[in-house]
Amino acid sequence: ERPPGRYLFLRSIFQFTAPLPNFFTDPSLPLASWSAVPSSSIAKTVLCFFLGNFIWTLLEYGMHRFLFHIDDWLPDKPLALLLHFTMHGVHHYLPMDRLRLVMPPALFFLLETPFTQLAYKLFPVAMANGIISGAFTFNILYDCMHYALHHTKLPEYV
Repeated sequence: ERPPGRYLFLRSIFQFTAPLPNFFTDPSLPLASWSAVPSSSIAKTVLCFFLGNFIWTLLEYGMHRFLFHIDDWLPDKPLALLLHFTMHGVHHYLPMDRLRLVMPPALFFLLETPFTQLAYKLFPVAMANGIISGAFTFNILYDCMHYALHHTKLPEYV
């Protein structure tokens, strides 16, 4: 899991317990007060985490289906073709290239930033942090599974 996912999960738990200073003022977590965290804060964060898993699944399917596979709608312009091929087409062109099976961090950052900002606009901060932690974690699990399915010897299906 990416460290931001773990951090946001813990931040969500503490934010459901009591207000925290703004991240940019003080990003530290009050880990010494962990014993004072009620189970309801943990339960709320876990629910948000799984909501984030669900939201990520819908976004991944939607973006993969309607953004990465828009071949018939793609403008016949060199820049559009280059961007589309670089973002996703190369994976289908070279499906066993171990360096092209997971989303590059720069592309992940580019795609996740507007969705993260949207989460903070739609949900209270504690909920948004729990949801984002679930989405980030599911993204990592998806990338690991995608890589493993391409590069492990699976038993024959009969």
